[in-house]
Amino acid sequence: MVKRNKFIQILCSLAIGILFLFAVAAFLILSGVFNLDQQRITITTISGEALYDSTTLTNHEWKITRGELKAGHKISVQFTGKQTNIGESPNSAQVMITDELGADVTDDYHITYDFGILKVNPRSIVITSQGASKLYDGFALQNPNYTISSDPYGLVEGHTAIVNVVGSITDIGETPNTIESVFIYDELGADVTSNYNLFVREGTLKITSPYGSSSMPTFDSESNLLPDKNSENAVLYSVYSDIKDTVYLKMISYGNYNGKSWSDAPTYSKLIENRYSAAYLTGLISNSLFTVHTIEIKSNYQPYALPYYTVPDHGNAQIQTSDVSYSGYIANSYTVAYVDIGDSYPQTTNKYKQFEIEYRKFVYDNYLYIDDESRQFMQEIIKNKKFSKNDKSIVNDVANYIRNAAKYDVNFPLALEYEDNVAIAFLSKYKTGLCRHYASAATLLFRALGIPARYTVGAVGRLEAEEWTNVLAKDAHAWVEVYIDGTGWVCVEVTGSSQTSSQAHDENCNCELCNKAPELFKVTLTPQTVRQSYNGKTLKATNNLLGFEYYEDLGYTYNAVVEGERSSAGITKSFITSITIFDRYHNDVTSSFDITLNEGIVHVYLYFMQYTSPSANIVYNGESAPSPYLTDGYIADGHKITIESTANTNVGIRLNTFDIVICDNDGNDVSDLYYIQKIYGTLNISPREITIKAGDAQKEFDGTPLTCHKFAIHSGTLVDGHLISMPIFVGSQTQIGRSDNIVKDISVLNSYGVDVTSNYVIKYVTGSLKVTDKNE
Repeated sequence: MVKRNKFIQILCSLAIGILFLFAVAAFLILSGVFNLDQQRITITTISGEALYDSTTLTNHEWKITRGELKAGHKISVQFTGKQTNIGESPNSAQVMITDELGADVTDDYHITYDFGILKVNPRSIVITSQGASKLYDGFALQNPNYTISSDPYGLVEGHTAIVNVVGSITDIGETPNTIESVFIYDELGADVTSNYNLFVREGTLKITSPYGSSSMPTFDSESNLLPDKNSENAVLYSVYSDIKDTVYLKMISYGNYNGKSWSDAPTYSKLIENRYSAAYLTGLISNSLFTVHTIEIKSNYQPYALPYYTVPDHGNAQIQTSDVSYSGYIANSYTVAYVDIGDSYPQTTNKYKQFEIEYRKFVYDNYLYIDDESRQFMQEIIKNKKFSKNDKSIVNDVANYIRNAAKYDVNFPLALEYEDNVAIAFLSKYKTGLCRHYASAATLLFRALGIPARYTVGAVGRLEAEEWTNVLAKDAHAWVEVYIDGTGWVCVEVTGSSQTSSQAHDENCNCELCNKAPELFKVTLTPQTVRQSYNGKTLKATNNLLGFEYYEDLGYTYNAVVEGERSSAGITKSFITSITIFDRYHNDVTSSFDITLNEGIVHVYLYFMQYTSPSANIVYNGESAPSPYLTDGYIADGHKITIESTANTNVGIRLNTFDIVICDNDGNDVSDLYYIQKIYGTLNISPREITIKAGDAQKEFDGTPLTCHKFAIHSGTLVDGHLISMPIFVGSQTQIGRSDNIVKDISVLNSYGVDVTSNYVIKYVTGSLKVTDKNE
């Protein structure tokens, strides 16, 4: 009974549920939510595709792809789909359907949508960084320039590209001109880079050697930097000094001698305070005893160079860990401090004593070697000159002997270089040579005495106070380093003069040669330029002279009185009113000199300007050099500047020199009111190549010679205004047959009639002379 009641209850619940569902459905139908009479249609929107151009992509095409409208009904489509940046999205839309009376009957339809796709494709552009090339000058080569292709698409009009080109190369070689980043912005400054396909092509940055090889120019053990005479004015270093000084810029020292050249030197591995090479020892010992001077060096070539007696951590020069050679980054200038110890040999303190003792042992173990032949020859000199390593003056005595043992002559007999032992032949047979010969001989003589010595190369800079001085390739030099116990390595100049006797004599010599009246030493002396910015105070000339540096290196000194002063802005001349010259023993030897006295300059200025002329690697064009540009300072209001190039533009390596004149509004020269500092770049002008072809000619045999004195430029071009003059023709054909028509010995003249042939490389192509048989 209970089970039946439960079953009846369940049936009643189901019936009630069904009645409830029918009631809800009736309500929805009556309220219009469900329309059983709805027409089914499908609206399809059409796809669209375009290349990005910053405009909005739309497509308002559509069609009914399923079902149809009832009679009299109309449909309107409202599109909402759009795409501006690259990518894709639905071409979305909404429709409204009206009947004949304009009433909205959209609900009478069951509408489905099939949306098309709106797609914007990326715009492709090619960005190319420009290449560049130059001769090696020690400075980084960069080129921030680039191009953006306009084919096939290019940038959208109004868009701006920011391209960061970071390629850089300093040493000889080549590298891509790297493009680090590219950003593209629209007219409103919005970043639209992502809408572009970026294809990057990188140019090439290339640095070549000015010496025609793939390797960087460096000094070798012969101190032979110059491949030809055209390179002697190449700027190795530019040096700014706080004082007037002669500075030896050391690059590398060498080991043992084989009769012709020097081997690599052994290096000492231990460091002072675990930081500094033993090359700093003398400077560190002398630091507290002498005034510290600072110079700034701009290096155009490797190797790195430092002055003697360098004091570390007083500038940004690379700290060295080798006691033999120097190395460092030369793209930027570097400052270095040093002390001038003169002939003083300060002894080490307790701080460096133990290091010096250990290093001294290494030096004596490695820098006293001398072959038997050289030792025997040098021992004879030591015996004859009564040299002793224990004499306090032995270093100067040996240096003076070597300086006077031969004549300095760049045109020394080349046979010297083919001797089995060049150093011995230099002192005994030829008695003439260059710095490398003097330095080799001196190194061996010191070693024979038991004094450690090293053959060393570098360059000598004769610096002016508060000025940039160019150290040229012709200033390349070789000298000797001598080790002084308790001190370290010291620099010793041993190269003699072209005016020195061809034999070695001392002050006590009474030979016939020394009793003769000596040839006067010619010297031209000029007061050092002094200048200051106008401050109302009087500027007076100093007693420092230019032109005496060579004799100072040989131990001569002078006393001079220079007069000249100025208070107002402008230039006044200074004059040498008296001069006395002394030898190293302080004897008055003024009468031994033929002295020419020049005037100097005392300059008080109002304005400072620095102009720099660029370096360039160009093909001869007969025109002026690249113009200088202002790198510091300014020109005063109302003044006008005229810059004139004075650089020689013929083929070769030379400084890019120029003159500057400044005038006021009335045309008066006011250059004296300016201190104009000039920094010269280096020009490497290569010859212009042309090919000349001799003319062709042909005739029938008539028994007379056939010639043709015509020619044409086959390849290359002459500089505008230049012409070819006086060609010589070689060629004649009389009999039936052919022969070459040859043109040679062509001269090229400029518009003034001056022969400029040396600036061209001229190649020749032969022509043809042909005589034919008239019966053929």
